[in-house]
Order: sequence, then C-alpha cells, then structure tokens
Amino acid sequence: MRGGGILLLIGFLVFLVGCAGLSADMRLSNRGYEDILSRNYTQAEKHLAEALAINPDNPYALINMGVVYENTGREPQAREMYEKARAVGSREVPSRTSQDWAKDKSLAEIAEKDAGGLSANQKPLAKRGAGM
Repeated sequence: MRGGGILLLIGFLVFLVGCAGLSADMRLSNRGYEDILSRNYTQAEKHLAEALAINPDNPYALINMGVVYENTGREPQAREMYEKARAVGSREVPSRTSQDWAKDKSLAEIAEKDAGGLSANQKPLAKRGAGM
C-alpha cells in the first residue's frame, strides 16, 4: 500500500455476500475482498478473476485485483487494473469505508488515487480493497 493519503484499507465491505440481490460478479468480488483482508492473495485472485470473467467492467473487482497485484509485486498489472477501474468511470460511492479520506468518494476517484500511489514508488501495505 502507498503511504500518506493512499489507501490503507478501502474497507467498503457491506457483508451482502449471501444476499439474493447481489449479482454473481459482486458475490465473487466480495469474496475476493474478504480474501484480501485475510492476506490470501492466491484465493482472492481466483475469485476476482471469476468476477471479471463475468463482468470485465466491475469496478470493485478491478480495484481489488489491482490490490492483489500490488501486494504480490506485480505493479504493472496493478496499474492496469486501477486504470481500467478509473476508465469505467463509476460514480458509485461505496456505502461504507474504513478510511476517512475515501468517504463520499466515487470508485473512479479511489482507483485514480491507487494508480497515483503506484507512481509514488512507495512500499505497499497489505489489507485493502473494495467490497459492496
């Protein structure tokens, strides 16, 4: 994770994994997010890849996959995921966040900040991501 204002933990996980109203890609994205919190990046990557196969424009899955790549030393792939999430341009604002700076920020704004953090060339910190 990046220092200063960069995401320490994008914790907008609302535990809706079992709710019937969630799409399959969001259920998988939330599972991936939970795996990130457990630092199980292998399992997170699997769930997020499945989510992105269903919906390649899911901004939660894109941001989460960026987090997985960043925390496993694959910064070029992380940057690609953050840029894709930003390009999707989701104005959706997560309902919960553990970071004060991310409150009332859209997913696109969060992705932009993550991408900018990669440019800062700072050490990553584990445990962050996005969930619905």
